Amino acid sequence: MGLYRTELLFEDVTDLDEEAQATEKDLIEFIEIKERTLMVLKVVSQLPKVQREVLYLRYWKDRTLAETAEALGMTLGKIYGHEQKALALLRRILGNSSNASQKVDLSGLPISNRISIIED
Repeated sequence: MGLYRTELLFEDVTDLDEEAQATEKDLIEFIEIKERTLMVLKVVSQLPKVQREVLYLRYWKDRTLAETAEALGMTLGKIYGHEQKALALLRRILGNSSNASQKVDLSGLPISNRISIIED
């Protein structure tokens, strides 16, 4: 086997190794995201119904405070209060010490899980 052919084979093996490492990293990241998703769902399912509904409308449906208030027949202040209490509890339980003004991103949840959250 010539030197050139050996170099080509070595490059192919190196490329495969790099692809395998990238795939492994993707798989690990995917599993970590799924674990976090399940943990968030478990915590959200324990929230009072009104807090689950507020989170559902605000984060899954991307509704404004005003739209959420109208949909649930509540004042803006009540919606804001329910949202803040729910997010504070999520942060405390999930160990997230982020700024209270930051949104918790729950949008990556599968639709079947999103629907079950607002049901009793």
